Amino acid sequence: TDVVTSGTALAGAAAGAVVVVALAVVMHRYPAALPLLAVGALPFRVPVAIGDSSANLLVPLYVVIAAGCLAYAVPRLRGNIARERPGPWLRRLELAFAAVLVLYALQALYSSDMEQAIENVGFFYVPFALLFRLLVTVRWSPSVLRASLVLTVGLAVCFAAIGFVEFATGHLLI
Repeated sequence: TDVVTSGTALAGAAAGAVVVVALAVVMHRYPAALPLLAVGALPFRVPVAIGDSSANLLVPLYVVIAAGCLAYAVPRLRGNIARERPGPWLRRLELAFAAVLVLYALQALYSSDMEQAIENVGFFYVPFALLFRLLVTVRWSPSVLRASLVLTVGLAVCFAAIGFVEFATGHLLI
């Protein structure tokens, strides 16, 4: 069973890598796809076994963030895109964000629950910091804002409808 589990994990990792690369290509060609994919992936959690426990992680969002990082990094590593300079207020916000991350990591060193602190940093603080950095680079046109709003409202209506059905039937769907 260990061979089957390893093979399944390897196949899943390969499929995940293909999805990340495909999304990165889409984001490179259509930069407005990043915020829409992030908004669309944000509400979805996947149960994942971590050690002896299970956690509901934002795996779809992590895939979008990984693809966004790839789409952001590759052209810059090739030298195709000049380094952009953020405005002074945005730079201060980035520095404050970085300081909070470093402060949390330092305070986690003397935490009685180091495992939880590492999970918080790895699964929430760092991915959201990366997402923040990626979203800062997006050109937020009125059409991108409108599409984000429509997607958010559409997801909210779908989830509310699912909630009504769950309440009416007494069975959980999600």
